Amino acid sequence: MIASAEMPKSAWLRRLKLAVALWLTALVAVCLILTRHWPLVNDGALLHYISLMMDAGRAPYRQLLDMDLPGTFLIDWSVIHIFGPGAVAWRVFDVFLLLCLSSSMLVIARPYSRFAGIFAASLFWLLHLRDGMGQAGQRDLIEATLLLATVAFTFQAMRMGAWWLLLLAGLCAGIAFTIKPDSLAFALIVFILIPRQQTRANHPVLAFALLAFAGFLIPLLAVAVFLEREHALFAFWTTLTEIIPFYASLGRQSLNALLRDWLSAPLRLLLLATGLLALTNRRHWNWEKTVLAAAVAWGLASFLLQGKGFPYHRYPSVAFLLLWTGITCTETERSSALPRVLAIASVAYGTLVLAPLSFTRAVHATWNSSLLDSLQTDLTTLGGSRLDGAVQCVDSIAGCNTTLLRLNLHQQTGMLTDFLLFGPETEPAIRRTRAHFWQEITTRPPRVIVITGALHPSSSDGPPFAKLATWPAFGDLLTARYTLTTERSFTPGQNGALAYRIYILR
Repeated sequence: MIASAEMPKSAWLRRLKLAVALWLTALVAVCLILTRHWPLVNDGALLHYISLMMDAGRAPYRQLLDMDLPGTFLIDWSVIHIFGPGAVAWRVFDVFLLLCLSSSMLVIARPYSRFAGIFAASLFWLLHLRDGMGQAGQRDLIEATLLLATVAFTFQAMRMGAWWLLLLAGLCAGIAFTIKPDSLAFALIVFILIPRQQTRANHPVLAFALLAFAGFLIPLLAVAVFLEREHALFAFWTTLTEIIPFYASLGRQSLNALLRDWLSAPLRLLLLATGLLALTNRRHWNWEKTVLAAAVAWGLASFLLQGKGFPYHRYPSVAFLLLWTGITCTETERSSALPRVLAIASVAYGTLVLAPLSFTRAVHATWNSSLLDSLQTDLTTLGGSRLDGAVQCVDSIAGCNTTLLRLNLHQQTGMLTDFLLFGPETEPAIRRTRAHFWQEITTRPPRVIVITGALHPSSSDGPPFAKLATWPAFGDLLTARYTLTTERSFTPGQNGALAYRIYILR
């Protein structure tokens, strides 16, 4: 009698989960189809341009000045040479990342509920697509994918006793570290929390540590070989000690603003519900859930440490939060009435509110390409392919480098980020970069110089071209040797004010 009474309830619950999983999967599939036209823009385009310059023989850090770590360049270069250089190839890479991330979620959630993995993965896809084309292939998305793989390989190693998987876990954590250094803190959390648990089970903790450490070292050795081959070890050290700390100090938001921007209101509700469910179901708590909860906390710390509040900085914490939510909610099915109602409400909220809202925002996302289109027309008029090696952008992410990528034009110098030119001269990074740039443009002046209006990430408002006032000598050089032929401004875009000037060598 008990079994027959429970059967309809169990069957009803399975059918409901299946319906939710199909609904979320359908939303993701339709969203991908409707956004297949997205162009290559923002950081992805800038990284592609750096790869274009690297293929032309320019060495990162020594000749190409940027604050990204070597793993970022190597991954982007690999994407171009495996998938191709265009927008479609970059979108394929973005989907590939999401598929890998989803696979890790499913592996982690499998002992608890396959539905939990599908729920978390689908919501993450939609939240990522909601952020628009500018966040495709972002570094923190790569980091989130690698760190979820780190956890998945580690959990499987512990569950199955397949210790060789720890080598892959360390490898994923090591690659993430070559992209974002905060990944080291995450690796330490995982590789310290889990051995403490396994010590109680008399598992070989030393072997665990050695395998994970060996895997972690492989990407670091690969990066060292790459930098040595490019004769860029010293330049990279300068980047680590001068450029990256300076960049980290720019555009920082207040703590209140960061806490507000960390999670959207719907995600904050999910976090609150998950926390309450975890407290009311402490008997289901285990060391795996400790790792997931610690990962969410680490993600928050990483977001606050970066301090800029960019949407993609949330990806690691959001990914682990959604997975933790899915597992916690599905484990509450057999709990008392109140936790069960809260769990069902949380899943319903994610399915019927968060997912459709994200879908709607994604399919209506646009990118203000007015500056790109106008600048492409102007540079084509000025000579197009004849400007190869004779044009110089003074920009970060407003779109000048993206336009040169469209036209397949190599700029004259390796200056790719103008925040290293316009700032306080007391900063070693500013002094060094100005000297390097000044020598290049005075020894062999570019025929065309394009200057964009905003200075990223220091400011997105204020009068256009105000950055020029911070380096008067450069302004004097423009006045003495160049003629201002074009100045255009546009409706502000996703990264702030859009404007540019074109200077022609006399």
